[in-house]
Amino acid sequence: MRLLLLSLLAVTMWSIDSLGAVQGDITMKINPSRAQVNLGEYELARGQRVGVFKKTCSGARLPNCKLSRVGSARVTRILNNNYAEVTMDPGTRFREGYVIRRE
Repeated sequence: MRLLLLSLLAVTMWSIDSLGAVQGDITMKINPSRAQVNLGEYELARGQRVGVFKKTCSGARLPNCKLSRVGSARVTRILNNNYAEVTMDPGTRFREGYVIRRE
């Protein structure tokens, strides 16, 4: 039992660590090339590049999540301490809930 608990803890810590660099998420799709993003506690500057990722999780009890890169974007406007607007690079398909990460 103790070994099982330790292995579950290790898997959980690995899952959290693998997503530890996540910056924020897309909260609203403005149009096919622009979105509003939630920055969380992280700061971004106007003109800064971010990667756009689709987050896919599987497993109900111990979710295992993967990030798949779908493209890039550039911060075009800082709205306040928590939100910014980004413009996607051509060919980047995205939707609400996708993750952004500073490049």
